[in-house]
Amino acid sequence: HVALSYEAASVGARIGAFALDALFYIAWAVLYYIITDKMGITMGDVGTFIFYLPIMFYSLICEVVFDGQSFGKMIAKIKVISTEGVPATFNNYFMRWVFRLIDILITSGGLATLVILANNKGQRFGDMAANTTVITLRKREKLNEIIAPKVPEDYTVTFNEAAQLTDADIITMKKVFNYALKRTNYSLIDETSDRVKTVLKIDSTMPSEEFLRTIVKDYQYLMSD
Repeated sequence: HVALSYEAASVGARIGAFALDALFYIAWAVLYYIITDKMGITMGDVGTFIFYLPIMFYSLICEVVFDGQSFGKMIAKIKVISTEGVPATFNNYFMRWVFRLIDILITSGGLATLVILANNKGQRFGDMAANTTVITLRKREKLNEIIAPKVPEDYTVTFNEAAQLTDADIITMKKVFNYALKRTNYSLIDETSDRVKTVLKIDSTMPSEEFLRTIVKDYQYLMSD
């Protein structure tokens, strides 16, 4: 059995992402001002409530649609993942969104910051409840120096699901793979291959050794863009 690890995003990166997302809120509020004050359109209480729904659900919608990232997280190069070794689901994103009221909105982010600093998993209360955390993607640019030679530019990706992995996952796979080869422990290679297929929900009959090598190459190529 292989434990896939991750590097938690820093508090600074998460605050920066939140600040970038706040620009969306400000822009939306300015749009409301232009519509109601400059254009003289009256929306009423119901209309105003409906108009501000995108702000209320902004983080939830973005994380569901963009695989754990809002626009701020994309720029900051961080993303939400599940800590259970499987891709995050709507339930994960919804739970952490519910806790935003306590973690971020009511306490102006103070509670979330304290909780993240108090543990080593990069989790606020919402993350703990949802079994998620926020990881950094910034070290991907150094992957070729660690894993293997550069993949050819005309390389064809076999498994796009490899993009769900992290640098730490790939490094762990390589270490286990090399360890198993040195000891001719092919059952460990099979177990590693089966685990990766389960996590990424890949149905493939490709031999275990070839599959793991392909996943690494696919990941390198996808992350090199």
